[in-house]
Amino acid sequence: MPEMEGIIISMKIREENNIPLIMLSAKSEDSDKIIGLNLGADDYITKPFNPLELIARVKSQLRRYTTFGGLETKSHVHPM
Repeated sequence: MPEMEGIIISMKIREENNIPLIMLSAKSEDSDKIIGLNLGADDYITKPFNPLELIARVKSQLRRYTTFGGLETKSHVHPM
């Protein structure tokens, strides 16, 4: 990303949202993957990648998000 690092964007997203976040990057060093996952990414895929694997990973994250309550966040929880 020429204007803003993906790590910074993922941190900004995590400040306000609890949505599935998959990083797709050319950076393939173990340290890059560890930093990405530790700072907010739910998954990290390096280029080149298999498009079918990407689709499977997206479906997996969406399944987790909808099944395990990822839709509820602090600002969206309604009292009973």
